[in-house]
Amino acid sequence: MPPPHPPVQQQWAPPAGYFDPYFASMQESMSSQIAGLASQMQNQMNLNFQNMQQQMLQPMMARMQGVQESLHSDIAALDSRFEDLPSFEQFEQLEQRQQHLEQRFDTFNTAFTGFSDHFYSVFPAPVPPPEFYPHQLFYPPPRPPPAV
Repeated sequence: MPPPHPPVQQQWAPPAGYFDPYFASMQESMSSQIAGLASQMQNQMNLNFQNMQQQMLQPMMARMQGVQESLHSDIAALDSRFEDLPSFEQFEQLEQRQQHLEQRFDTFNTAFTGFSDHFYSVFPAPVPPPEFYPHQLFYPPPRPPPAV
C-alpha cells in the first residue's frame, strides 16, 4: 500500500490591501506615461498645425486677399466707366446725328453718281488696249501723217 498523502497545507492568501501600493505605483507610472504621450501628441499636433498654417493657410489667405483687392479695383474701374457712359438724351442726340449724316451721305452719293454719269456721257472713258499688245505700253503711239 502506498504511503498516505501529506496533509494539504493552506495556501497563503495576501491580506486585503497587500498589492494596493504596487497597483497604485503601476497606475501612477501608466498615468505619467499616458500624460507624456498625450503631451507629445499635443505638441506634434500643434507643430503640424503651425506647419499647415505656414505652408497652406497663409499663402491661400494671401491669394484670397489678392483676389479681393483685384475685385475691388475692377469694381472701382467699372464704377468710373459707368460715370463716363452717356445719358439717354446724349444717346438720342448721337443717334439723330448719325441718321443726319447717313442722309447727307446718301444725298452726296446720289449727286456724285449723277455727275459721274453726266461726265462720262460727255467725255467717254478711253478704251484700254488689248491685252495681247503689251509692247504698246512701252512705245509712244504712232504720229499722224503731216497735213498737206
